[in-house]
Amino acid sequence: MSTSHIILKVDDAYASNYPGFAEGKTDTVFFSGTQKYIGKKGSVKTEITLMLDSVYITQILTPVDKNLNIVSVNNYGQYYYISYKIENLSSKNKNVGFMTLIDLMIDDNDAAQTFFGNKEILIEQSYQKNDIPNEFYTVYVNGNKNSFSSSTILNKGKATKPDFLYVGQWSPFHSFIWNVDTDKEKFTDSGYLLKWDSKNLDAGSSFLYSFYYGVKSNGKIKALHHKKDIKDTKKIVYFPKKGSSSLTTDSKHTIDSLFNISNEFYGVLVEGYGDATGTDEQNLIVSKKRANTITKYIARKGIDKSKFIVKPYGESGADQSDDAKKNGKLKDRKAVITIYYE
Repeated sequence: MSTSHIILKVDDAYASNYPGFAEGKTDTVFFSGTQKYIGKKGSVKTEITLMLDSVYITQILTPVDKNLNIVSVNNYGQYYYISYKIENLSSKNKNVGFMTLIDLMIDDNDAAQTFFGNKEILIEQSYQKNDIPNEFYTVYVNGNKNSFSSSTILNKGKATKPDFLYVGQWSPFHSFIWNVDTDKEKFTDSGYLLKWDSKNLDAGSSFLYSFYYGVKSNGKIKALHHKKDIKDTKKIVYFPKKGSSSLTTDSKHTIDSLFNISNEFYGVLVEGYGDATGTDEQNLIVSKKRANTITKYIARKGIDKSKFIVKPYGESGADQSDDAKKNGKLKDRKAVITIYYE
């Protein structure tokens, strides 16, 4: 899993660690900070502090064991206790809310399905506080609740149950700044949103929101973080034929040009897209096929599959004009490849 982004709401302003939200907006800003590390091996504890309008938010990832007790430095935990301390350091009361998006990818299964007990969540759903489960699982083998799975704990130990839980398609969830819609459709790229609704935070006071994420059965958890010295290069590959995921000769040359460097690769992100022809479900499927075709091609270069992240977006961002829905647009039939290297 990954914490794709967080959103802090202070009165009528918003801040996120995802820079795309701030583009062209006057009420949303991008904020960043310096990551601190405690320990060098095992489940490393991390801490970062961000700020919006004199309201500070500190994210801390603390490794804990199966009983949710903190483990000693440089040892492995089974869960991370993920906490967000929000402090109002201004002289005025503030109306403060918080939301975080979690990507539920397990290994190479980006459509990992969620179970609430024995109930499998197959369509997008929203839940309010009293209906939110204390704990739920996400499985590697879809439909098999006994396969390797992750666990999210929302109401046990020090966890503070959110006001809203949204389970569904990661890509539209990634576009919501505050108000969230679920379309009750099947989803193939799974994620969930935790939202603690806005409420008054007195001057000099603080809130603490938190949950646990880890391995359901006995296991070890380790957090991977973006490094400051990581560089990235991006290329776009287009698919001339509607519905096709086949690479052209030009596409292969474009991909090859990305790997003409001698640096060590940190990771490869492949994002697949479709045009506006066909149904949402069809476009999600073809966008995933396009991304998978590229990862298979790149893997032949000897890059380990553990370095890949595949994200299918379907027709998200595609031209939705009548002509585009009928004939499609080449610019929308694409995959974006980003390599990260040191």
